[in-house]
Amino acid sequence: ADLGQEEPRIVAVIAQDETLLKAFVAGKDIYRTATEALYPYTTYDSEELSDSEFKDKFDHERFVGKTFFLAWYYGAGPSRLRVLDKTLRPVEVKKALMTLDKAHPARRDYLEETREQLSELGYVTSLYGRRRWISKIWSPREKEREEALREAANMRVQATAADILKIALPRIHEALEDKGAALVSTVHDEVIIDTPPEEVPYVTDIVGRAFEDLLEDVPLILETFTGETWAERNRYE
Repeated sequence: ADLGQEEPRIVAVIAQDETLLKAFVAGKDIYRTATEALYPYTTYDSEELSDSEFKDKFDHERFVGKTFFLAWYYGAGPSRLRVLDKTLRPVEVKKALMTLDKAHPARRDYLEETREQLSELGYVTSLYGRRRWISKIWSPREKEREEALREAANMRVQATAADILKIALPRIHEALEDKGAALVSTVHDEVIIDTPPEEVPYVTDIVGRAFEDLLEDVPLILETFTGETWAERNRYE
């Protein structure tokens, strides 16, 4: 059972990014704007493409757009883009960054808020109060201060994701105590459960319930897959 797009959902809530919040409510592809900004040719004759068709047709471009979008939100700049795709020209990168800034003004406020919190306290917190101290925010070297900002912006999201999982796991464990199913492992934002086939509907339901109230404003969407072996991955509806 995997939480779909957990990281950008947490970003949307912490940063109160109205563009992201509205996109999640409407079920839109949140990475399409970044992809089209980086690769203008993807907009040619693509206005009629659904988000799923766009993803299939421009899979590589969307992967770069998705990867960069999250890094950008944490403070990454043009150099990160050139690592992801060396074919991107500086003029394209500049235009893409301007487009993203315009589409997501909340990002600038999020970074500034993070900088202020870190500079004043020496630490930042997750939504659930987990702290991380990053003392190099007080370094005389600008490079180290910028590194501290990127780490802090990333930490606020990643630590929240970790907190969500740690709260959900005991709920799942307790709900399975009198069942034949057992919690086996976790992989980032995913839980793996060994269960008799007849208990799959129950397990799917209780895992979904374990996460449903742990993030405000946008729902955490659970994507469930089943298989008779670890190699099988069949979507469970």
